Amino acid sequence: VPWSGYINGFPIHVDISYLGGFLGPRWLSTEQLNMVMHLIHLELVKKGCNDVKIIKETTMFHQKLLEAYHAQRTSIDALDTYTNANHYRWIRDSCQALQTGQYEQLAFLVNLNDNHWVSVVINGHTDTIFYGDSLGSDVDPTLRDALRWWTHLHTGRDFVFEELPITRQTDGHSCGLMACNAIEAWVLHKPAIYIDPDCALEERLRMFVRIVQRHFEEVR
Repeated sequence: VPWSGYINGFPIHVDISYLGGFLGPRWLSTEQLNMVMHLIHLELVKKGCNDVKIIKETTMFHQKLLEAYHAQRTSIDALDTYTNANHYRWIRDSCQALQTGQYEQLAFLVNLNDNHWVSVVINGHTDTIFYGDSLGSDVDPTLRDALRWWTHLHTGRDFVFEELPITRQTDGHSCGLMACNAIEAWVLHKPAIYIDPDCALEERLRMFVRIVQRHFEEVR
């Protein structure tokens, strides 16, 4: 692995120094988790699973969703803006794809309070929002209300929340790792890959190797 430059094989340009975050007990950043989510997307493509959409731009997606939710509560024109504005098209199209059946599931990460990652998988077939928190906490109330508003707006149906299976973290920095692992195990139907909480470091190293392998596949 070179000492400088960018990591190849991913939709965003990430400096190669970000690989270091996978080699020790550190909180994983948006950039690092975006790469992990892209790897999950590639696994789905490889297996021909076309009914799941992985949101790879983690923080931007839920921030835009919350922005739209708060706006419609405070302005009578906000709903019209959400319906027509280009800057909301991304999240509109994502939920509309669930409504039309283009995708059965939509999976993404949410960063709560800029210090904790949780998993969300929305199933448009069963009208269920699966929520995984490695600390075992209940759904964040604002996020809960925003997701209910958003799914009902596009589908006209009331979605219910259920717990997404996820490994409980035993430290203060593995939430992102657990959140990605929960999504990967769920959408790929591979319960055997759930992380042992005592093996979080090994999972970090596995992610490091997968990212490096992807990098060199694109370099060749």
